[in-house]
Amino acid sequence: MISLDKKDRGGYVGVIFQWKYRKCMCFLGLIMGLFMLAACEKNLLAEPIPYLTQERELQKKLPSGDSNVEEFVLPIQVNNGDFYTVSGWLDDHTLLYISELSHGSNVYAYDLTVGSSKLLYESNHPIISLEISPSKEYFLVHSSPASNKANIAFVNNQGEELFSKEIVSAEIEFRWNQFNKDSVLVTSFKEDWTFNTFLVNISDGSLTQVEIPQPFAYWIDESSLVYLDWDEDAPSLFASLELFNIREGSRKKILPNLFQVDSFGEHFLTISVQEENQEKATYTFYSDSLEEIYSFTIPHLSRFSDWLIPYYDYLPNKDTFITFQPLYYTEADIYEDGFQLALHNVKSNEEFVLLEGMQNEPISCSPNGELCLYGYYFEKLLNLETKEIIPIVTT
Repeated sequence: MISLDKKDRGGYVGVIFQWKYRKCMCFLGLIMGLFMLAACEKNLLAEPIPYLTQERELQKKLPSGDSNVEEFVLPIQVNNGDFYTVSGWLDDHTLLYISELSHGSNVYAYDLTVGSSKLLYESNHPIISLEISPSKEYFLVHSSPASNKANIAFVNNQGEELFSKEIVSAEIEFRWNQFNKDSVLVTSFKEDWTFNTFLVNISDGSLTQVEIPQPFAYWIDESSLVYLDWDEDAPSLFASLELFNIREGSRKKILPNLFQVDSFGEHFLTISVQEENQEKATYTFYSDSLEEIYSFTIPHLSRFSDWLIPYYDYLPNKDTFITFQPLYYTEADIYEDGFQLALHNVKSNEEFVLLEGMQNEPISCSPNGELCLYGYYFEKLLNLETKEIIPIVTT
């Protein structure tokens, strides 16, 4: 299989893999003679982003639930095998985590309030990744029985395996349908980066191949997806956003010159770079009817052939986007001044900085938006109300 180190195989396989795929496509284009290099200028003297509200305003806007880090029973005691990663939230106080064994992997549910682990699923093969459905009713387990094969098991939240499928692949990308709990888009890649896309129906266990022009597509309603239409024959930093109807097979260009896209149920996000000022990234949110509802601009960090996209998450019940953001524009490999953790409310257009001096690492927040998993293995717990960060496991 394509080699991924343990850091890559945590909760953010998709983000990292898209970056690798995009870089590979650009490299292949360069081999064919189409050379492009983005000029990046250092600007070490740029001013940091100021606080967007005063501390008293911050406290008024933060979640006001009853959660308290001190009430949780942590760290997790892993008694069978070695801790591999926390995979995500099953509910507001229950985590799923994976332990590695000599002969395979186990999946456990851990209740933060009582400190108990419950074995949910056993795999005879090493688990590569685990993805929890938006409804929290299911999770899928991607394991590797052989170097060129992937096994995908679909499991309910009680640990019962509903069915499994084996696909010839070097790597797999998943996209749950937020509008249909029984629908999952699965894209399998071969070693040469060619891909096949399938639609899985959990209710009947079927897997149907579908023809989608690009491998990384995002649901914006039950039958429509958006994706960036990259041209592998002409490497570029930007691509047009296309709308694709999976039932009709129709496609339509809707937005030009974008760098990244993502979706969060009723909203989807685009990231672009201003042509007149490439030192900043513009994040724009749209409704599922393609209406712009909110936008903000922050500095970003350049890399050799693109820009770093800091980790982020979306809190749907708070209508809030949470993201890391650098203080100023410069090159990513020399930036050492930490990141702000900022919250942006897409409905009220309010935004404020929660924490300073943070490391840019994966983040995933609980369904009620009060707690976040943090770190490359989601090995830390961040309380958004108290701002405390404590370890979930000990090393």
